Amino acid sequence: MKISLQSQLVALLGLLIGLSIFSVLGFRYFKMQDLQTEVNLLSQASSEINHAQTMQEQWLTTLDLFLNDRQSYLAQGIDNQTKQLIKKYGEITAFANKTATSNNLEQLLSTINQGTQKLAFAKTQDEQQWNQFIIESDDLTEQLLDAADALSISIKEEYAQRETALSESQSQLVNLAFILLGVYLVTSITVGWWNSYTLVKPLEQLSHIAREGIKSSTDEDPKLKIDKGPTEIRQLSESLQHYSTGLKQQQRKTEKAHKEEQQTRQQLSTVMDTAPSAILSTDGAFNVLTLNPATEKIFGLKSENIIGQSLSRFIPALEQHKEEFSKLTDFQTRSIKGAKELPVEISSAEFHSNGKTQYLFMIRDVSRRVAQEKKMKNLNEQLVQSEKLASIGQLSAGVAHEINNPVGFVKSNIEVLSDYFDTFKDYMSAINKLSQSTSQEITEEQIQDLNDLKEELDIDYLVEDSLEIFGSSKDGLERVCKIVEEMKAFSHVEKDEQQPEDLANLIEQAVSLTANEVKYKADVQTVYGKLPKIQCWRTKLLQVLINLLVNASHAMKERGYIRVKTYQRDDNAIIEVLDNGCGISPENQKSIFAPFFTTKPVGQGTGLGLHVTQSIIAKHGGEISVKSKVGAGTCFTIVLPIAGVIAETSEDLGVL
Repeated sequence: MKISLQSQLVALLGLLIGLSIFSVLGFRYFKMQDLQTEVNLLSQASSEINHAQTMQEQWLTTLDLFLNDRQSYLAQGIDNQTKQLIKKYGEITAFANKTATSNNLEQLLSTINQGTQKLAFAKTQDEQQWNQFIIESDDLTEQLLDAADALSISIKEEYAQRETALSESQSQLVNLAFILLGVYLVTSITVGWWNSYTLVKPLEQLSHIAREGIKSSTDEDPKLKIDKGPTEIRQLSESLQHYSTGLKQQQRKTEKAHKEEQQTRQQLSTVMDTAPSAILSTDGAFNVLTLNPATEKIFGLKSENIIGQSLSRFIPALEQHKEEFSKLTDFQTRSIKGAKELPVEISSAEFHSNGKTQYLFMIRDVSRRVAQEKKMKNLNEQLVQSEKLASIGQLSAGVAHEINNPVGFVKSNIEVLSDYFDTFKDYMSAINKLSQSTSQEITEEQIQDLNDLKEELDIDYLVEDSLEIFGSSKDGLERVCKIVEEMKAFSHVEKDEQQPEDLANLIEQAVSLTANEVKYKADVQTVYGKLPKIQCWRTKLLQVLINLLVNASHAMKERGYIRVKTYQRDDNAIIEVLDNGCGISPENQKSIFAPFFTTKPVGQGTGLGLHVTQSIIAKHGGEISVKSKVGAGTCFTIVLPIAGVIAETSEDLGVL
């Protein structure tokens, strides 16, 4: 049988027994309550009957006075007393349920009262009539007294009977309650014993088997299944059997995992001991707790001199990063205190152990990488310089032409000035000859001859023209100087420092240097927005602009235009170089910034121009992008931060 069914039967049995007991006790209790009510009513009626008898005696006294003395005025009192008696007897019979007796008493009282009222209010009082009424009233009064006595006796006898019955009912109710309680206790004990035999015994057996199975140190699965008992207990034993089997298997897996964990810990310990990087942990105050052998090597100190000490004592540069230890990634510094100077890279992570905050640090010796980066930086600078020289070589013919033009007309001006000088020389000789004359006075004829010579030689024109020639020669030479200075500045290797520069001036210089290369293929248009000076490397940014202008001119199959536009967007300066040339195909746009990629014929391009351009823009902390459509043109957009970027100097890395 299932425990649920067994429990339901036991509960149903208990419910039925309880309902039966409560039904019997309730029935007897309510019956006793009815008796108690009747006794209470009869007791009240008995008390009222005594009061009625007193009133009755008063009524009889008044009636005797009326009949003997024939005092008519007493009739009204008799009438009132009669009504009161009738009311009182009505109340008593209501309590005692004696309606018939009450009606008889009321009838006798009414008859006597009617006769009294008739005699009292008669016009003549006949002696015979009075005597006859006295006889009748005595008879009626005697009947009244008999009926009242019978009512009193009846009520008192019934009160005694009901009181006896009530006492017996109470005694029976108490006896019945004890009997039923005994039956209930016996039934409960019997059911409890049966329930214990059918439920507790199998559970105790199962608990005993389970304890023995737990104590067993064998590797076999414990036997917890039992064959006797309720269905649920047998099912419970089967479930426990499955659970214990699974628990045993889990125990085997846990032991296996523990062994593997020990092996992993051993391997991790080996890795920590053989790791080339310093690995150490600190508490929340950054005091060193544990470290690996590489830490001693990098710090140049023994472990006992490191453990317990603040990490910032050995790496002072970390002091300013204490608030960022939980997210410090690839922080670089150039030396470790106590060791020879070497560059290191530090990473950290926050973790919690036993509810306490701790930090894990990894310190890597990056001296080899730094040397390689330095070498790569030098190579990159050489590459940029080589590309710059290539650009200079490409521009040299145009620059030479730009220099040759002013030099040519300066040479021509000098030849003209040489002829003018010969004329001035002749004129001056005439003046000197006149000034050296022995004559005390210069005659008007001599002055006229000199003026005629001046007009003949056109000295005034020559002087005016000479001033113009000198001015144009000066402009030409200044143009030559400007071109030379621009080329000199462009080819110069500048220091690794940013300077505030006006973008418009840089663009004008780039346009000037590329003028001879571009002017035969395109018209250059410039649109300058309102921009502050930006922090940049001047010659590098100039190289970018020259590259883009020359590339744009090379993209022209027919004469077109190149528009250079600048404006500000947020904290960035924007440069757009737009042309209406042949455009770039989508396939080539994907590789346009790759090194050594070029669409020009062999020998006409290195494929490094746009790669170097992108590198320079990236160094400025900016971006360069391209939009192009074949046959429509190309637009390169450069985004540069106005504030520039912080250079990676030794001060930035924090030398210790």
